[in-house]
Amino acid sequence: MAWMYAADEATLSEGSVAPVYPSGVNVVLSRVEGMVYAVSGSCAHTACTLSLGSLNGHTLTCACHDWRFDVRMGRFLVFAIDPDADLVEFVEPAAAAR
Repeated sequence: MAWMYAADEATLSEGSVAPVYPSGVNVVLSRVEGMVYAVSGSCAHTACTLSLGSLNGHTLTCACHDWRFDVRMGRFLVFAIDPDADLVEFVEPAAAAR
């Protein structure tokens, strides 16, 4: 995969997120511990805009339904059943069968 300009790195402050659209693709950038990460800008649940969510460490939480993603790999972490529920960890079916 080739590198592509998305934004001026100096405009992305520590602990922030920013929507960018390189070649028209919806991407959200974040800076955590000095590193810049890029993941899909749409939540896998209902395609809500992830740049409207909150960043806590490496965890980006969707503003729509609290789905959480690790910005280092874009990996889905957990989701809330409802706003008052405890978080439920995602377990892949193959891992649960072991």
